[in-house]
Amino acid sequence: MKGGTLGGRIFGALACVLAALFAFAWFWGQARIRQNHRVQVEARLDVAADLLEPRARTWLRGGLPVEEIRAQVADLPTRGRRRVTLVAPDGVVLADNVARLPLDNHAGRPEIQEAARTGRGASSRFSDSTGFATLYVAHRILDGEGLAGFLRVSEPLEQVEQELESHRNTLLLGGAATLLLGLLASWVLSLQLSRPLAEMERTAAAFADGDLSGRGNASGPAEFTRLAVSLNRMADQIRSRMMAEGRAREELESVLAGLAEGVVAVDAREGVLFERCFTPAPWTAPAHASLFTGLLPSNHGLRVGRGDRVRREVPLLAETLAARGYETVGVSANPHVSAVTGLDRGFRTFTKAWEGKGRKTRAEETAEAVRRTLEPILVGGRKPLFLFVNFLDPGQALLTTEYYWGPYQTLADHTRRRVETFRMFDASGRFNAADFERALLAQVASQGRALILLNSPCHNPTGYSLDAGEWNDVVRIVRAASERAPVALLVDHAYAKFGGAGSERWVEHVAKLVGEALLLVAWTASKSFTQYGARVGALVAVHPDAAVRKRLANALSYSCRGTWSNCNHAGMLAIGSILEDATLRARADAERAKLVGLLEERVQAFNGAAKAAGLRYPRYEGGFFVSVFTGAPEATAARMRELGVFVVPIHGAVRIALCSTPARDVPRLVAALAEGVKAH
Repeated sequence: MKGGTLGGRIFGALACVLAALFAFAWFWGQARIRQNHRVQVEARLDVAADLLEPRARTWLRGGLPVEEIRAQVADLPTRGRRRVTLVAPDGVVLADNVARLPLDNHAGRPEIQEAARTGRGASSRFSDSTGFATLYVAHRILDGEGLAGFLRVSEPLEQVEQELESHRNTLLLGGAATLLLGLLASWVLSLQLSRPLAEMERTAAAFADGDLSGRGNASGPAEFTRLAVSLNRMADQIRSRMMAEGRAREELESVLAGLAEGVVAVDAREGVLFERCFTPAPWTAPAHASLFTGLLPSNHGLRVGRGDRVRREVPLLAETLAARGYETVGVSANPHVSAVTGLDRGFRTFTKAWEGKGRKTRAEETAEAVRRTLEPILVGGRKPLFLFVNFLDPGQALLTTEYYWGPYQTLADHTRRRVETFRMFDASGRFNAADFERALLAQVASQGRALILLNSPCHNPTGYSLDAGEWNDVVRIVRAASERAPVALLVDHAYAKFGGAGSERWVEHVAKLVGEALLLVAWTASKSFTQYGARVGALVAVHPDAAVRKRLANALSYSCRGTWSNCNHAGMLAIGSILEDATLRARADAERAKLVGLLEERVQAFNGAAKAAGLRYPRYEGGFFVSVFTGAPEATAARMRELGVFVVPIHGAVRIALCSTPARDVPRLVAALAEGVKAH
C-alpha cells in the first residue's frame, strides 16, 4: 500500500483481517458443527450396532422364519428416527424397522461394501426410503460358518441443519454488529497508534533482541504512557525471573549431580508417581483386585484359586468412579484382568487386547488397543476420564549362549529382564545350531519377539569364533524366526579386532539379514584402540527403514542419557581424532597389529600344548580368553591355585586369560590345567 497515513494503513489492514475472520468463522463454525454432529451420530450408531450384533447373528443364522425376523426388527424402537436394516450376504434386505419391503439390493451400498472388506463401514447420502440426508453405519456379522450378513443402523442428519437455520439470522446479526464494532475500534486504535508508535517500536525491538536495559519513553495519550511503564516493568520482571531460574537450575543440577541413584521428578499438577509400591499377592489377579479395592486378598475374595472372583458386594475403583460421573475405560493385555476374575466391573468400556493373538500381547499392541478404544470416546467427550491399562512386557528375556560374559545378567537385571540360554556346543564341539533354533522359536512363541545376543568372533569366556558355515546357520534360523515375530540380533563385537585370520568375515553373513531382522552391533573403541578403561563404544543399528532408525535413535538416546549421560569425553576426543586422521589411524593399526601378533604367538603355543596334554576346549583361533572343560570347575581352580596358577571357574569349565599370559609361561599353564582337570 503506497501513500496514505499510518493510521489509514492500520485501519485498512485491521478491517480486512476482521472481515476475513468473520467470513472464516461463519463458514468454519458451520462446518465444525456439522462435522461434530456427524461424529457423535456415528459413535452412537456404532454403539447401537454393537448392542444389536448378538440378536442380528440370531436372526441371520438362528433358523427363524423371515416373517418372524421382520416382526422382531419392526418392533425395535425408533428413538431419534433410528433405522435398523438387516441385509443378507448377497445384499438382499431381509428386514427394516422403518421402510417398507421390498427394497433395492444393498450389495452396492458404500457402507455395505466397506463392511464386507474391513468389518465396519460408514457413509452418508440422501435416502429415497426416508426422504432425508442420512448417516449409515454397517457392521459385518460373522459366525462359525463365515459371513452371516450385515447389520446396518442409520439416523437422519437434518437435525443439525434445522438448528443451524433457526440460529442463522441471530448469528448473522450478532456477527455483523461485532464486525462494525471491531471496525470502529480499529479506526480509533489506528489514530491512537500512529503518533507514538515509532518510539514504542524501537523499545519493543530492543526487548525482542534481548536488550532489557532500555526504557520506553513514549509521549502522547495516557494509555501509551502506561504501556511504556508496563513494558519497563515487564523487562525488569523478565530479567529478575531469568536470574532466579538460572540460580534454581544451578542449585537443582548441583543436588542431582551429588545423588548416587537416579531421581524421577514429577509435577504434582500432572500426576503422582509411587516409586515404592509393594504387591500384597504373588500373581496378577489378586494383586490387581487389591489395587482396585484397597483390600487384602483375604478380604476381597480373589485369592490363590484360579477360579476365584472378586466378591460381588466389594465395590471396585471403576464402579465408584463411574457412579461419580467418570467415563471409565479399561484395556487389558492379560486374561486374568477381565470378566474371568470380575475385574472388569465398573468399566463402561473394556478392551481385551489379547484376543485373537494366541500369545502374549506386546506393549505396542496394547498401546494401539488403547488408541483404538479411546478415539470414539474422546470425540466430543465431556466427562472426566479414568483409564486403566495392563501391560505384560516387563520380564521378557534375551537369548544368548550358555557361556556368557557375567555383566550380560547385570544388564538384564537393570532393565527388569531375564537371560535365557541355549547349549552353545554340540557333541562334536561345534556351535549348536539345533539348540539355538529350538530356544529361539520357543522364545518367539512365548514372548512374541526375541533379542539374540551373540559374542563372536573371540567369544568371552570360551574364545570360540563362528566359522562361515555356522554363521550361515545363524542367518537361516534368524530369518525363519523373523517371519513369525520381530527379531533383533545383537553381535557383541568387543574382541573382534584380536581374532584370527578371516575373523571379520562375519559381516558378509549377517548383512543378509538387513531388512528381515533388526541388526545391532555393539562395538568397543576401548579395546579396538587399546585404550582400556576409556569406556568408549557404540551401538550400531542397521535397518533400511528411516523411521525405524529414528525410533531406535530416540530410544537409545533417552536410555543413554538416563543411565550414564555421556561417554568419557577425553576418550571420545582421542578415538575421534584417530578415526578422522589417516596418519594417526595407521599408527594405531600398526600398534594393534603388534599386539595381535603377540597374542597369536600365545594362541599357537596354547593350542600346541593343550592338544598334546589332551585338554578339552572349544576351537580357539584368537581373542583374550579361552575355556577348558572340566567336570568340577571349583576343584580344578583350587588345585591350580595350589600350583600357583589362577583361573576363573565357570559352569562346566575354567576360564584362562591368555591376554595376560606370556608365551614362555604357557607350558606351565597347560601342565597346571592338566593336573587341575584330574582333581575331580
